Formats: sequence, C-alpha cells, structure tokens
Amino acid sequence: MPKRFTDTKIWDEDWFLELSRDNRDLWRWICDHCDIAGIWKPNITRAKMIINEKLNLEEFFNAVNSDKERVVKLENGRWFLTGFIPFQYGHKLSLGSPMHKSIYMLLVTNDVDLTSIRPQVEVRGSPKDKEKDKDRDKDNRQMTLNETVVNTSFKDFCEEIILFLNEKTGRRYDYTSKDTKGFLKARFNEGRTVEDVKLVVAWMSRKWKGDPKMDEYLRPSTLFRPKFSEYLAEARQKLEQGK
Repeated sequence: MPKRFTDTKIWDEDWFLELSRDNRDLWRWICDHCDIAGIWKPNITRAKMIINEKLNLEEFFNAVNSDKERVVKLENGRWFLTGFIPFQYGHKLSLGSPMHKSIYMLLVTNDVDLTSIRPQVEVRGSPKDKEKDKDRDKDNRQMTLNETVVNTSFKDFCEEIILFLNEKTGRRYDYTSKDTKGFLKARFNEGRTVEDVKLVVAWMSRKWKGDPKMDEYLRPSTLFRPKFSEYLAEARQKLEQGK
C-alpha cells in the first residue's frame, strides 16, 4: 500500500461528524485503500468483515454525498473520490512525470470525467511534445519501460490486457487463444508495456464502442496487429491534450 497524506482536519468537518460511526470508518478505509488516482473497487464482503456486517454501501454513498459530490460511481462499477487527486498531488498533473502519467492513465482507462475532480486539476503536456524523430520516440519508450516497476511475464501481460478488453467491451475473449497470444507477442517483443496496450484499448473503446460500423472492430485481431502503433500514437496525443 503506497504512503499518502491523511486529512487530519476532517474531524472538524460537519458532514464527516454527521456520518454514522460505520460510515466514518468506511470513508477512512476507502481513502486508504483506493488506488493512486482515488479509484476504489467496492468489495462489500471485505468491508463488512472489517467494519460491520450490517454495512450498507448505498446508504454510505448517499450520506457522503449529502451536501456535495465526494464520490462518483463509474460505469465499470468502481467509485472515484473527487477530491483525492487535488488533496494528494495539488492542482496540476504533469504528464512528463511518470507518477502523474500513471495517475492520468488510470483516469483514462476507467473513463473518469475530469470535470468531476474538485477542485479542478490542470493536466499539462509531456516532453513528447518536443520529440521530432523516431529514434527519440524509441528512446522514450525504453525509458517508460525502464520506469515500469513490475516485471510482467508474457502470460500476465496477455491476461491483464484481455481481461481489460473484456471489461471495456462486455465480450469474452480468451487470453490463452493462440491467435490472440500471437498478436500480443509481437507487441510484447516490441517492448510495449501493459499500460501502452490498455491505453489503446481505452481510447479505441471510447472512440468506437456503440458505433454501428466500428464496434465490431474492438477485437484483438484489429487492435493488436500492425496498426497498433498508429492507435497508440493517436491515444498518446489525446492523453497529452488532456482529452
């Protein structure tokens, strides 16, 4: 669990003091257990085990949002703490920072509406804006790869990406499929990271999902083949523009 700031002044806030004891405990627990972007995957079984068997998430959700929106339910079922990023990192995210870029990619891949962040956060572009040749781009990809903390095996690479694709599309692609592994193996050998591929999936899903002509192309054979580089360049451009 990463270290993070704790709001000690919350004990002076009426909205917090008016919560039931169980709901106060749950708020603190979510703040401690959400990811680095303030996104939490509800686990009612674990929450009840730790806090109280009678805990009600809907009651909690309504209570913490009684006077302003502190928690937003995302389409994928996760919850987003609207004030988490400004409190932890300030009012600016610089995509030139590996940490801030990771945070922004979590927002993108979870389809978080950036206007829901309160207070508002400014997203600044990365050094990629200044790149002018392929060699420099290659060096930057290698730098990104070196910054990746987790050594991802090819099996884990495939599994995480395909599960994410299934979550985005509502389909049931098999990460053990020979063809799917073949498409992803080429990207893996290029040095692409899980974050690179998930960024493509997130962006193309946002672009194509629900489109009568394009929705069917949200599949491994389209997304992960040679045009992947074009999709990634487009996704990165949109990321750097804060879109």
